[in-house]
Amino acid sequence: MAKHLNTLGALIADDYTMSAHCTAQGCGHGAQLDLHALAEKLGADFVTVGDPNPLLPKLRCSRCGGRQLQLTLVPRSGYEKR
Repeated sequence: MAKHLNTLGALIADDYTMSAHCTAQGCGHGAQLDLHALAEKLGADFVTVGDPNPLLPKLRCSRCGGRQLQLTLVPRSGYEKR
């Protein structure tokens, strides 16, 4: 059976990380998202995939304030610091 990583709760349960990268011209800032804080604010059942992505309108670049963001989902390898 295929595993669905489509909600904040599923990403947390399966130990994934998600980063946002600003694509606004001249910015390029990137940051790891706090999935626990997002789940507390939006709910663990909040869907994080789709076209358009339902999470993107909720986010903004902390450096330039732009909303031109790209999300990257990565499983934890066990080697990085927590």
